[in-house]
Amino acid sequence: MNRRYYFLLLFFLFSCTTYHTTKVEWSAYHFEDKKNHIAADTSFVNLIAPYKNALDTQMNAVVGKNEKTLFSKKPEGSLGDFFADALREQTEKAYQKKIDISFFNSGGLRIPEIPKGDIKVTTIYELMPFENEIVVMTIDGNTLLKILQYSAKRGGDPISGVRYTIKNDLPIDITINNEALQPNGSYTYATNDYLAAGGDNMTFLKDIKQEKMNLKLRDMLFDYFKSHPQPLNLSTDGRVQIQK
Repeated sequence: MNRRYYFLLLFFLFSCTTYHTTKVEWSAYHFEDKKNHIAADTSFVNLIAPYKNALDTQMNAVVGKNEKTLFSKKPEGSLGDFFADALREQTEKAYQKKIDISFFNSGGLRIPEIPKGDIKVTTIYELMPFENEIVVMTIDGNTLLKILQYSAKRGGDPISGVRYTIKNDLPIDITINNEALQPNGSYTYATNDYLAAGGDNMTFLKDIKQEKMNLKLRDMLFDYFKSHPQPLNLSTDGRVQIQK
């Protein structure tokens, strides 16, 4: 069985029973291949077979299709652009108000690419393995500048609604929806609950009020695929550039 299904399979097996865990301890065990392999426990294999088959069917379901491979790159990649645009678009639908900017940390995209062709449920779980949810914040222009300064030092991150250039690790020529950044302006900003709480060293956000959308990032992507004609034909558009 593919190792990436172990956790999901165990969750599926025991999801019908309610447990109250007071402490969780995790131990990692590493096994080396030997000439004398231990025979599989056929009774256990037979026990889990129906659940594995059901899980395989669910995880291999096709949710979308790409005309070309999407890549995660800095300062800008087609995978990051796709994700940030989907985040802004689907948050607008849930929030029922305009979202000016969406932002996500590049390290949060847990695979480097989504290959050309069929996009399966398992691919979305690999891209977004965590249970993070979308939140909306109202920020001023100075806070947005801090976000861009933070990102510029890292070489760029997935963003939508903003175009800017990185020069000497600083953001310049910043526009928001084709208008110059206003330091005292007010902007509606979508991100995930981890970053909004100050995660990944974005501590300057943690005291700003959050509005939870009760929408997980994975579900946001599934909704995006349902609402867009397939196959997707996505590419970068120069929203983040580096000036040397």
